[in-house]
Amino acid sequence: MIPREDAGSLEEREELKRAEGKVLEGTVSTRIEGTQAVTRETDKMWLVRLLEITRKYVLDDLIVVKNLMVQCFPPHYNTFNRFFSLYHNAVSTRVKELTLEDLEANEIVSLLTWVLNTYKSVEMMGHPDLCSEFDINQLEPLLPQEVVDNLLSKYVKTFTSNITGWLRKALETDKKDWLKETEPEADQDGYYQTTLPAIVFQMFEQNLQVAAQIDGDFKEQVLKLCLKQMNSFLMRYREEVVAYKDEHLRDRQLPQCYIQYMIAIINNCQTFKESINSLKRKYSQSSDPFDSDAAIVRTLSEVVKEGCQFLLDEVFLDLEVRATGFKLNQFDCTVKSRNVFICSRNWLSLMMFDL
Repeated sequence: MIPREDAGSLEEREELKRAEGKVLEGTVSTRIEGTQAVTRETDKMWLVRLLEITRKYVLDDLIVVKNLMVQCFPPHYNTFNRFFSLYHNAVSTRVKELTLEDLEANEIVSLLTWVLNTYKSVEMMGHPDLCSEFDINQLEPLLPQEVVDNLLSKYVKTFTSNITGWLRKALETDKKDWLKETEPEADQDGYYQTTLPAIVFQMFEQNLQVAAQIDGDFKEQVLKLCLKQMNSFLMRYREEVVAYKDEHLRDRQLPQCYIQYMIAIINNCQTFKESINSLKRKYSQSSDPFDSDAAIVRTLSEVVKEGCQFLLDEVFLDLEVRATGFKLNQFDCTVKSRNVFICSRNWLSLMMFDL
């Protein structure tokens, strides 16, 4: 049996140990909570700064614990592992609080990238000076998967709304260019084009780069969403091209560079096709077709064929106007005009490339 004095001493030691644990836990929590030096109202990069300060504080503190504090306590105190767990729990509590904030899309990405990648990397808990003392694979996730999924869902919803607005604005800007009195720019090979494909795919590229920072599955999800939005955008593009042609037929003198811009619109379709294939090669690990592929190819093909037909219509209308003025005794000239008509039609038909 344990003497009464020893039993009391044991209870006191346990009580002291519990009190010590609470003090340490409170100290660590205060340390983590004190990392927020700015707010969104004063600095748009508030969350990035907060996460970076947290990373630095945790790493520096744990290195100090390993190199100095461990020597001040008996081995059975398991000092380093205790502090490692305390910091992990404090950080987990803090990031859970951050998820309750009304985070913007870019802030969601910053937080999830930090939680899912930075936290266990060599820049923080996986640092060589720390991982030799603790197996980071034993750490519980900072955030429950349900919370992560909710944040990703919120990001996708915001991204969808934003990309729809960006695409609409890009198309409106391109439509204004169609009315210019100057010819569209040409690429390095001399083919007419507009800036629309470059603007659209710059948007997609930027968002896919962001999604890739989180994880591969989410990157694939965003790519599918981009392609779905691209399909909807191309349908609107086709409608606007038809409206452009109809407006031109009301006064064939306007726009002054109608033919050149219609050619640029047709050429854009080839650029769209190449850019889509480039995105899929770069951001998808799968060779399987996407749900939107067939619809995208079909819409691009329709824009090209209709655009070429609109150009043919221009030739037909010009030849019709000229043929109307021919007299009956100008039969040979009429035959020649008809031959020009047929040759023009055949030549332009060759431009109706199959996507």
